[in-house]
Amino acid sequence: LWRMLGSPAVDAPVPTLPFTDVGPAAPYRGALTWAVAAGVVPSGPTFRPSDPLLRAELASWTWAALGRPVATPSPSLTDVPALAPYASAAAWAHAHGLAPASGDGTFGPDLTVTRAKAARGLFALAGEPAAWTSSPGGAPSTVTF
Repeated sequence: LWRMLGSPAVDAPVPTLPFTDVGPAAPYRGALTWAVAAGVVPSGPTFRPSDPLLRAELASWTWAALGRPVATPSPSLTDVPALAPYASAAAWAHAHGLAPASGDGTFGPDLTVTRAKAARGLFALAGEPAAWTSSPGGAPSTVTF
C-alpha cells in the first residue's frame, strides 16, 4: 500500500514507533512509520508483524490511507455490524473491489488475506477512479486509469 501511494515520507518529525515488536532494522520500518504518522495503522504496544493480515485490517488501513472516504453501509454484507469500527471501511472496500463479499454475502472481517487476494484487491482499486476522490492529493502517479 505504501509503495502504491508513491512511498510517501513522513511530513512531521519522524515519530518513535510505539511497537515493542518492531526493531530498528525492520525492512518495513519506513512504511510503518508513515502509516502510524498518517493515522493509517493504529499505534499500540505491538504491531504483530508475523501475524496474518485480516480482511477488516486490509479494508481499514487502505480506507484510512485514501482519506477515509464516505461510504454507504452495505446491507449485503450480513456479517458487518453497523457500529463495528471497520463498518465504513468494509462498505467502501466492497464497493470499490478491494474486498468483495463472498458468495453468501458475508465480508469475513476475521478471515485472513493471502498475498494474492491483497494484490488482486489493490489492483482492482488502482483501476477504480472513484476510490481516489478523497485521497490526499488524489491518485498517486503510480496509479493510472
